[in-house]
Amino acid sequence: MEIKIRTEQREEQNYAAIQKTVHMEEIPTVLPALIPKVLNWLEEKNIKPASAPFFNYVNMNGETMDVEVGFVVNKEIKGNELVKSGQFEAGKYAVATYFGPYYNLPKAHMELGKYAKENNIKTTTATEFYVTDPQAENDPQKWQTDIVAKLT
Repeated sequence: MEIKIRTEQREEQNYAAIQKTVHMEEIPTVLPALIPKVLNWLEEKNIKPASAPFFNYVNMNGETMDVEVGFVVNKEIKGNELVKSGQFEAGKYAVATYFGPYYNLPKAHMELGKYAKENNIKTTTATEFYVTDPQAENDPQKWQTDIVAKLT
């Protein structure tokens, strides 16, 4: 598992997303299916995504979690009953860049948590940006995921 962790300043970013409540084991099947729905909605509005797709872990409620599946966009948008608009706040973030298969992402999150503890920083819940498209890159060892968490 290859992982590099750093802190960086980020500007405010607008996004479009669909929120879903899921159990942990549903993540690999339920959430990826929402990506084309968000893309179709953006296309209908003539809005181009400004990022790789992301999963934003909003709340973890014991056995379930609320997750937003979406894309950063370059302007403020108005959502609807399916797709909501949101913003990632400007500020300092911890960023873990991980290369490898998705099944190791929990370990990458643990490394980010360890980094935060060792550096005496606190973070919000994390957002995973799936930088590499698995349909374009067959080798899972080359899949890049950026795990981003705002410092509090």
